[in-house]
Amino acid sequence: MEEERIEREKLEGEKKGAEEEHDLEKSLKELGNIFEGGKREKKQGIIQKLIKREKKAKQPEEPRAKTELKRKLEGKSRTFIKCHKLLSITDKALQNNDIARAKKLYSKTRNMYTKLEYLEKKEIYGELTALYNKLGKKR
Repeated sequence: MEEERIEREKLEGEKKGAEEEHDLEKSLKELGNIFEGGKREKKQGIIQKLIKREKKAKQPEEPRAKTELKRKLEGKSRTFIKCHKLLSITDKALQNNDIARAKKLYSKTRNMYTKLEYLEKKEIYGELTALYNKLGKKR
């Protein structure tokens, strides 16, 4: 019995020693990482911090718009997709103050709109009327 107890104590002592070595290795690695990281990291200026914040803020907005557009166009007819693309191109032409081109594109968009089914017309109607009102203000 005493022999078994002595063997258990030896095994427990070895386990504790191994655990202590393991903990020491971990702490040395952490200290090494902190020391190396301290040399590499430099303090950023206020302007650099602001630029990073602006970039981070802008990035999520672009993918959201693309995913919303994909959801909107998913499962729609080919004519609907073409009409929607014409709407966006016409809007860009208006933003660039190319009114003559915008008028031509609007008429093409309107012709495509008349070919759509009822439910698809219902979805685009708001955008088309907004574009019409923008054209009216630019004249």
